[in-house]
Amino acid sequence: FALLVVCVFAASSSPASLASSPSDTPPSSPALSASRTSIRSLWPENGTRLLAGLPVTLRFEVGGSEQAGAHEVFVFLDGIECAHTSLELVSSAQHAGNLTLPPMQEGTREITVALRYDWEETQQFASVDTLLVLVQREEDAIRESSAAEKGNERRWVAWRKKLQFRPRDELEAKGWRSAGYYRNKEADGKGNVVVLVVANQGYQDLLQHWMCHADRLGLKYMIGLADPEIGRWVHENHPEVQTHMLFEGSSMSEEGSFMSEVFYRIVWRCMELVRDLLDRSLSVLFVDIDVMLLADPAGLVEHNCDLVYQQNHCDGIPPREASEHGEPNAGFYFVRAGHAAKRFLNEVLLGKAPPPADAELNRKRFYSHDQRVQIHFWNRLRSWLADGRAKLAQVPRQRYEHRDLFPSKFCAADALAYATGWALDRERFEAVNGSLVALHAKCIIGKAKKVEMMRELGVLCF
Repeated sequence: FALLVVCVFAASSSPASLASSPSDTPPSSPALSASRTSIRSLWPENGTRLLAGLPVTLRFEVGGSEQAGAHEVFVFLDGIECAHTSLELVSSAQHAGNLTLPPMQEGTREITVALRYDWEETQQFASVDTLLVLVQREEDAIRESSAAEKGNERRWVAWRKKLQFRPRDELEAKGWRSAGYYRNKEADGKGNVVVLVVANQGYQDLLQHWMCHADRLGLKYMIGLADPEIGRWVHENHPEVQTHMLFEGSSMSEEGSFMSEVFYRIVWRCMELVRDLLDRSLSVLFVDIDVMLLADPAGLVEHNCDLVYQQNHCDGIPPREASEHGEPNAGFYFVRAGHAAKRFLNEVLLGKAPPPADAELNRKRFYSHDQRVQIHFWNRLRSWLADGRAKLAQVPRQRYEHRDLFPSKFCAADALAYATGWALDRERFEAVNGSLVALHAKCIIGKAKKVEMMRELGVLCF
């Protein structure tokens, strides 16, 4: 198959310097294959002026492809991969496609579009197209444009915004409205990050508790809705929050105890929603409804890791750092927009069995321990680390070190700062409370028991 790479670098970069860029670097652009396949950016064009703080819908065209089948699209912003998509090409036929680039900071940016075959084997470009764009603040763009006549500025800005960003569907529009990480302050590199929580009516009280902690920290977030009832409550009480229905034509309203049918259907759908947001160039911090955010978890997203996961421990105070065989928690993780996170989640989602024809007869098989998201998440993590597709790092200690695009970088969060069930013991909780960023109420089954434990520890927030 072939891979299409879209790279956005700082103005000082040049095609010849791609291989030595400090992070996420594709092979050097002069290594071109003899293919007649060509790629070019339809929009933006060279010299296009873009508005800062707004996503960019890049439209590209591939022509003269000599190899039909699956191709992949990579996006790099200032040398860091930020988006990825796949496409199917028919031999010798032209293909046009769109990619969403995250908001860019002011200044000149270099966009390099490159098509390559068999990335992991040849690492050669089949075609390269490079252009420079100028990113401006809205007021600067108005002042410098002859088209923005006096008294017509608002209409002109609205036209520019519509030209620059065209969401493909409602989920992409909602996702980018939810992005930015903070509600009322500068995102500072987190402009494409969505904080995501999922709830149903049976967990309305825990959702209130979760939102209370997140609101105290000034976080911006999106809520996945498992039923219309919880949706009505959110819309009536928190109309500013973006929501997305998880199920069409059905709902999951009951509490859903651990390993129940409702539990499994919701957790699998959660991961599908995360994957769908990644498809729209959004990075996602997924936070289970029973996670208490006691401090700002920005340390999980300020790095160059493709995946950051919480370590799962129930007994005793664990070591801070993880081993390659340590268990992750699939209820609290961050995935960075790009090829690695999407491939990883797609592999995990392969473990989702199709709904059995006779749900009652096959309930034990379908909703067995083997069908747990947690098990497949852990198995895939160990597989990627074992076969060298990913390397393990620790956050925050190894947050910013140099890395190449391959292998992928998977990171374990500090087990003492991002605690699980082991810290629900009062003595242990008090020993680490001063350094806790988040406390995940794992290792306790049942909502009532979790709420009571939160109350006893003094972290219940309403």
